[in-house]
Amino acid sequence: MEDKVQVSNSAQIAQNCLLPEVPLSDTELVAKCSEWISKLCESGGKAWSLRVPIDFKHDPDVLFSELIKRFEASRKRVRWH
Repeated sequence: MEDKVQVSNSAQIAQNCLLPEVPLSDTELVAKCSEWISKLCESGGKAWSLRVPIDFKHDPDVLFSELIKRFEASRKRVRWH
Protein backbone atom coordinates (compact mmCIF):
# COMPACT_ATOMS: atom_id res chain seq x y z
CA MET A 1 0.00 0.00 0.00
CA GLU A 2 1.40 3.39 -0.97
CA ASP A 3 1.45 6.28 1.49
CA LYS A 4 -0.61 9.25 0.38
CA VAL A 5 0.60 12.73 1.22
CA GLN A 6 -1.55 15.79 0.70
CA VAL A 7 0.35 18.79 -0.57
CA SER A 8 -1.01 22.32 -0.30
CA ASN A 9 -2.01 24.06 -3.51
CA SER A 10 0.93 26.47 -3.40
CA ALA A 11 3.42 23.65 -2.83
CA GLN A 12 1.83 21.63 -5.65
CA ILE A 13 2.00 24.61 -8.01
CA ALA A 14 5.63 25.30 -7.12
CA GLN A 15 6.44 21.63 -7.53
CA ASN A 16 4.98 21.61 -11.05
CA CYS A 17 6.63 24.87 -12.16
CA LEU A 18 9.49 24.70 -14.59
CA LEU A 19 12.06 25.96 -12.12
CA PRO A 20 15.70 24.99 -12.40
CA GLU A 21 16.99 22.53 -9.84
CA VAL A 22 18.10 24.12 -6.60
CA PRO A 23 21.93 24.29 -6.69
CA LEU A 24 22.41 22.42 -3.40
CA SER A 25 23.47 18.88 -2.63
CA ASP A 26 20.91 16.65 -0.92
CA THR A 27 22.74 17.12 2.38
CA GLU A 28 22.76 20.91 2.01
CA LEU A 29 19.08 20.93 1.00
CA VAL A 30 18.05 18.88 4.04
CA ALA A 31 20.09 21.18 6.32
CA LYS A 32 18.47 24.32 4.83
CA CYS A 33 14.98 22.83 5.19
CA SER A 34 15.72 21.82 8.78
CA GLU A 35 16.91 25.37 9.52
CA TRP A 36 13.69 26.78 8.05
CA ILE A 37 11.53 24.41 10.08
CA SER A 38 13.32 25.56 13.25
CA LYS A 39 12.94 29.24 12.28
CA LEU A 40 9.25 28.77 11.56
CA CYS A 41 8.61 26.91 14.83
CA GLU A 42 10.54 29.47 16.89
CA SER A 43 8.80 32.44 15.25
CA GLY A 44 5.30 30.98 15.09
CA GLY A 45 5.55 31.15 11.30
CA LYS A 46 6.52 34.82 11.20
CA ALA A 47 10.00 34.07 9.82
CA TRP A 48 8.53 32.97 6.46
CA SER A 49 9.94 35.13 3.68
CA LEU A 50 9.98 35.19 -0.10
CA ARG A 51 12.47 37.06 -2.21
CA VAL A 52 12.04 38.75 -5.59
CA PRO A 53 13.73 37.59 -7.67
CA ILE A 54 13.64 34.00 -6.42
CA ASP A 55 16.61 32.96 -4.31
CA PHE A 56 17.03 29.26 -5.03
CA LYS A 57 19.30 28.75 -2.02
CA HIS A 58 17.18 30.54 0.60
CA ASP A 59 13.45 30.84 -0.27
CA PRO A 60 11.57 28.36 1.92
CA ASP A 61 8.89 27.55 -0.65
CA VAL A 62 11.52 26.72 -3.27
CA LEU A 63 13.59 24.67 -0.81
CA PHE A 64 10.60 22.66 0.46
CA SER A 65 9.33 22.11 -3.11
CA GLU A 66 12.77 20.87 -4.19
CA LEU A 67 12.91 18.52 -1.20
CA ILE A 68 9.51 17.09 -2.15
CA LYS A 69 10.55 16.76 -5.80
CA ARG A 70 13.75 14.89 -4.90
CA PHE A 71 11.94 12.67 -2.42
CA GLU A 72 9.30 11.71 -4.98
CA ALA A 73 12.00 11.02 -7.59
CA SER A 74 13.81 8.75 -5.14
CA ARG A 75 10.55 6.90 -4.36
CA LYS A 76 10.20 6.11 -8.05
CA ARG A 77 13.72 4.61 -8.08
CA VAL A 78 13.23 2.57 -4.90
CA ARG A 79 10.40 0.15 -4.30
CA TRP A 80 8.62 1.02 -1.05
CA HIS A 81 7.01 -1.76 0.97
